[in-house]
Amino acid sequence: MEYELRDLQTVLLYISKEIKRVCESNGIKYTMIGGTLIGAVRHKGFIPWDDDMDFVMTRDNYDKFVKCCKTQLGSEFELQDWKTDPHFGFGFCKILMKNTEVVEKGKENMQCKKNAFVDVIPFDRLPANKLSQYKQDYLIRLYRNLVLFKSDKNIIEAFPPKMRMKRKATALLFIFMSRKTAIRKLEDQLRLYNNNKKADYTSMLGSYGYQKEITSRKLFDEYVQLPFEDTEFMAIKNYDVYLSQVFGDYMQLPPEEKRVNHGMSKVDFGDFFIKHIKFKEDK
Repeated sequence: MEYELRDLQTVLLYISKEIKRVCESNGIKYTMIGGTLIGAVRHKGFIPWDDDMDFVMTRDNYDKFVKCCKTQLGSEFELQDWKTDPHFGFGFCKILMKNTEVVEKGKENMQCKKNAFVDVIPFDRLPANKLSQYKQDYLIRLYRNLVLFKSDKNIIEAFPPKMRMKRKATALLFIFMSRKTAIRKLEDQLRLYNNNKKADYTSMLGSYGYQKEITSRKLFDEYVQLPFEDTEFMAIKNYDVYLSQVFGDYMQLPPEEKRVNHGMSKVDFGDFFIKHIKFKEDK
């Protein structure tokens, strides 16, 4: 469908400012991540073609954030996780903008709420032993898929065709496991090594893979504020280490054919632009 990408970015920025407000009010540390962090460093705002925003927090900060959101989010916003939405099967949370609708291509039939959103993802500690890492990664991927399927049976259609049969077979093998049990098993795996304060971190729920996002615990010791559009957001001070590891030469613009985003099949911002002023300058 036709919509103005800059309008979507405006709404995402508005949601992100609410995340920032909750974090700053409660001493919660967070960092931009992925394309959002690249955008801050390379463009001082959105990557021009980007249509999402992502933040991560260490597990202790994440748990505090979720708890604070239950009572402190502004009336325009809503916390979405697997406790607040029975059809939401992801192990992280989203902050939703009420009275909007944003549907990603390929996810039209999903049953969970589909408002404009910003992802907030936990980073958990991992074992030092490679064999233990591979075991944990396998179990997390298994339980992630089970939670997804048991939360929303339509989720299978969001996977590429070659992956659907494997996902269906996995779901069939564990047909008698309840959603509640699958969530508990996934939570247990995600938190398994968090008591080891000398252990490093990784994003066990991210898009780039368990091994690729292994991050020294020391990177989460220091944070800075980076300009982003008309505000600033927090980032790990040594962001270059993380970005270089995951993306290589992240300051180099990709070729035009790789400048892609998620794409949306439906976008409705409700009365947002009646109540709020857009960016003064479009990019």
